[in-house]
Amino acid sequence: MFRKFQFRLMFVIGFGLMLWFLTRPRKETTPTPEPKEITIPHRPGSTTSAPAKKRQGQRPSAITKPKTTSPAAGAPQPDDDLTRLDGIGPRIASLLKTAGITSYARLADTPIDKLQQILGAASLRLAKPETWPAQARLAAAGDWQGWKELVLKSKSSPR
Repeated sequence: MFRKFQFRLMFVIGFGLMLWFLTRPRKETTPTPEPKEITIPHRPGSTTSAPAKKRQGQRPSAITKPKTTSPAAGAPQPDDDLTRLDGIGPRIASLLKTAGITSYARLADTPIDKLQQILGAASLRLAKPETWPAQARLAAAGDWQGWKELVLKSKSSPR
């Protein structure tokens, strides 16, 4: 008898909570304000003379940034983000950087034996660098669609 009463009591409480939730007053939603005009600060050495401003009718995310000139031939190139390649995490990327492999082009030209040597010296024998040079070649060329296809193909093939 007590169980029937307990069940009915829980049902009534649950039903009451549901009614309260559905009929409670809702908070008024305020309209979102218009986005403010955003300017990108002028950087010394850039080719534009004034800060870029928001164009009419565009969202703030579509703001154009000032164009910069390409670095001089003698200036050091920034390192590529090797962690974008499949199978290379932050630790392996730092090992490759220590070994002098800082760009996709340099990784593409590195033999697999040399990569396995670098990984073996750091006791990372589980890493599989077989596809890294091919991935780096595609990344250096900017062919990210080809890179994606290569990664999907290598993951679907039996190892």
